[in-house]
Amino acid sequence: MTENSESIEEIRRLTSAFNKGYAIRDLSALDDFMRLFAEDENLEFIGIGGMFPGRGTWRLGREAVRDLFRADWEYWGSVQLDEEKARITVRDDLAWLSTSAAITTDDETEEFLGDKQEMMGSVHQSSIDDSRIKPLRVTAVLMKQENHWRFLQIHMSFSIRSLPK
Repeated sequence: MTENSESIEEIRRLTSAFNKGYAIRDLSALDDFMRLFAEDENLEFIGIGGMFPGRGTWRLGREAVRDLFRADWEYWGSVQLDEEKARITVRDDLAWLSTSAAITTDDETEEFLGDKQEMMGSVHQSSIDDSRIKPLRVTAVLMKQENHWRFLQIHMSFSIRSLPK
């Protein structure tokens, strides 16, 4: 196995661990979950509502990113990245990936998203019982730190079918 293919496999395992964290949503495991992320002052997570750096769901720095995950796990839907179809590119100690994902929400989350959908235009969704599944796009930058791949930046966004009104 080449170094690149080993790195790609490690990044897929990291993506799987991200999915597992969101599926279980155990607040007592949040510090362990944060080990998936680089120890770097430039750590950044841009959530679907993020419009301006450092405000709302556009989080800068470890503590702000950790707080976003805490809130997501308590109040938000479940996010699952498509691990198998993720496009992963590795260059030295940096890598980037792009993939599709899905967020499964309940009625409370739908109420929160309603205003954002109105602002963004129509978002494709499917209903399953009292949950809704919405497709997302996800891009991420990763860095190798202490011989392990870690997320440095993640950006999640909805695909919209129309221009904002």
